[in-house]
Amino acid sequence: MYAVEWPALGEAKVVGALRPRIVRSVPLSKDDHITWSSSHEAAVVHLNGEFDLADVEHLQDSCRAAITALGPRVVIDLSETRFLDSSALGALIGVANEAHARGGWLHFASAQSPGVQRLFDITMVDEVLGLFGTVQEAADHH
Repeated sequence: MYAVEWPALGEAKVVGALRPRIVRSVPLSKDDHITWSSSHEAAVVHLNGEFDLADVEHLQDSCRAAITALGPRVVIDLSETRFLDSSALGALIGVANEAHARGGWLHFASAQSPGVQRLFDITMVDEVLGLFGTVQEAADHH
């Protein structure tokens, strides 16, 4: 695992190896945040709360920092995501393209919210990138 310093918003710098599982937390509001960790040789980005156009830059920066620190195999954990709009989903598709360009992939896992599940039903993004029941299933699918 690696710690990441954020000297200015959007500027990530890997500073050294650590033992803790959760590596970085980016507070977006009082209730919403992004954390990332490593699991099954993949970067796992945990989205907790509601994500829309206002959060796109933070979402992309967090995912890019996870890729830089842990590699281009990415699982987006949606188990604590209450809302995800099309702009936030578009940002994640952009991250998927970046991961793919670096020899990796991006999968989604654990969509619990009916609204989030509906977004995937409407857009059918899950048919391209994959939506799995658990983080482990997503990480194990290559």
